[in-house]
Amino acid sequence: MFVAKLGAEKAWMLILAAKMIGLKNKVYIYGSKEKRRAQAVLMVRGVGPLKSKLIPSLFYTQFIHKHLPLMDWFENIEKNKKVPERYKIIPRLARSGFYKNRN
Repeated sequence: MFVAKLGAEKAWMLILAAKMIGLKNKVYIYGSKEKRRAQAVLMVRGVGPLKSKLIPSLFYTQFIHKHLPLMDWFENIEKNKKVPERYKIIPRLARSGFYKNRN
């Protein structure tokens, strides 16, 4: 699962990014019961949207200038035993150069 959080006042940024990438996921606004500000959250759960839409747009594009955090995320996917096997294709595709060839 990929989760992006921003302050609720910047929800439009998540909505715009999701539309540009072609995601059908909804941006949720969660209010706070405490004195913290509300948050806008975009959650991408499925393997299909992750590997075919989100990762290619993040891997070598303007959204992430340094792909080191993304590579750490891939490493965590591989090492974590709680991650379902179907998600482990994402790091394998990244290592094979699949996402480099798409841009």
